[in-house]
Amino acid sequence: MPLLSDERVRRWLLPAVVAGACAVLGGLLGGIAVRGQPAVYAASGSVLLTPGETSVGSDAMANSTYMQTQVQTYAEMVGTPLVLGRVVKELGLSESASQLSGRVSGKATLNTAIIDVSVRASSAEEAMRIADGAQRSLIATVEAISPKSSRGGGPLVEARVLRAASAPPGPTSPQRSVWVLMGAAVGAGVGWLVGSLLSRLRERALRTARHHVIPGADNTDEAVVAVGRRGPRAGAYRALVAPLLGGPRTDEARTVVVLGDDHDQRHGVNISLVLAETGHYVVALMDRVAAGDLDPITWRELMTAQLPSGEVVRNEPVWVVDWDGLVANEVLSRLKQVRPHEPGRPVMVVAVCRSLDDTLGSSSWIAEGGAVIATDEKEGRLVSNLLGPEDLGRLVVLQDG
Repeated sequence: MPLLSDERVRRWLLPAVVAGACAVLGGLLGGIAVRGQPAVYAASGSVLLTPGETSVGSDAMANSTYMQTQVQTYAEMVGTPLVLGRVVKELGLSESASQLSGRVSGKATLNTAIIDVSVRASSAEEAMRIADGAQRSLIATVEAISPKSSRGGGPLVEARVLRAASAPPGPTSPQRSVWVLMGAAVGAGVGWLVGSLLSRLRERALRTARHHVIPGADNTDEAVVAVGRRGPRAGAYRALVAPLLGGPRTDEARTVVVLGDDHDQRHGVNISLVLAETGHYVVALMDRVAAGDLDPITWRELMTAQLPSGEVVRNEPVWVVDWDGLVANEVLSRLKQVRPHEPGRPVMVVAVCRSLDDTLGSSSWIAEGGAVIATDEKEGRLVSNLLGPEDLGRLVVLQDG
């Protein structure tokens, strides 16, 4: 998890994860949506216009000019009942010429005498048949309405098939890949916006988490708070612990997790001492080096030794080492087995972890539901990523005074 300690990475991690998940979901929805769309096939062919019977000289030039001026008109005629009525009758279609006009169109190629006929249909064969019929009908219509030559009586404009219609290899719409990509793009965009909003809300919630100032140690107020000691530092720790003891007292074991780059773990030691002052049976899970001068025992010794439970140890925590990796529910259940119940003196387990990054099992202690004390802002942000907004009230971030 070292990478997740970088604030910039964590700031964009949630939007990126949400955007990725929404992109996958959007792509799936796009693929599902396209399956419900009817397939559309397109076929097209071309008709070439040529001058009809002409004489030489000026008559030939006039006929050619007339034909060029009529190309756009003939192209517009493709989608009219004048052309499509013949198609409906010839192919025996169930729809009218007006209904068919929504699926048939003609377009004149710029600076040419070529008209492209395009047809859309629900099957490849139907599209090809209608396109072929529209080409034949256009040719017949052009020659029928074209002015006739004064010499031979033939039309001044003739038409013929330049490119015959053929069955399309596949549907032109809907395009599955386009729908999937579009769904993924929309999903990613929405996911990024939602993730960014959630990230901002989490940062705002962290800023509203309870912060507590601990004054630095001086000559009269040592780093370790002795039982009964008075002074600004001791008072700050007692003020920190007091809200953790709110609510009705219960005989069920409770947990406090202390996280952060506190090399000598003095925050964890002092919190454990102050909790012991309140009458709790405190089991402080410590680092072996930090607990060297506290007369610690190992976790195995705690599980096998018969420890006194009376006034002798009432104001002194049990310092435990060699516990790293034990998950919360295992510790709590085994403590319940080996320690006899003492009414009015519930167990308080203080798990002191170097960092959420490298302490095995530390997340299980956070999930246990007890208070979480982060000794610096960095650990506070890491913990906030594990806690939901409704659980941020369990988080306290310490600040140096």
